[in-house]
Order: sequence, then C-alpha cells, then structure tokens
Amino acid sequence: MAETVGLVQELHVFDSGVSCFWIGPTPTITEVLIIQRDSSDAAHVGAFKNSMVDALTSAHFSRQEVIAGHPDDNAGIVSVRFEP
Repeated sequence: MAETVGLVQELHVFDSGVSCFWIGPTPTITEVLIIQRDSSDAAHVGAFKNSMVDALTSAHFSRQEVIAGHPDDNAGIVSVRFEP
C-alpha cells in the first residue's frame, strides 16, 4: 500500500462520480489520485467514498495536509488520514 502525503493542491469533482485530487508538497510537485463512485457500489461503500471526497475537499480549502492511501499499482484512493 502506497501513501501520498501533502496538501490537496487542486481538485475536480465530476457528475460522473469521478473525483480527481492533486496531492503534494507544492502545486508543481503532485500526484493525481482519484475516487470513483460506481453505480454498482453498495450503499455503505458509496457513503464511505463520499465521505473521503468531503474530507479531501475540506482539507483543500483549509490547507490541511493529508495522507492518502492507495494501492501501489493504481491511483484509486482507499483511505484518507490527517496528522496534527
């Protein structure tokens, strides 16, 4: 499991259920990670994905550093942490 640490430098939330987050220490040094809500997701899985989108959006506007967990071989976010 990989972790990407930094500020949410940019974000885009699309009607299609895909949200993209540019996370990194500066606007020019980032990794693009995604959260994709599928119509086949169970209700609790969809709610969890929505809460991660909400948390990352809040972190973006409050300039709070995040730690996004994702598999080594893809950019799909599976966890979000905040450090004090």
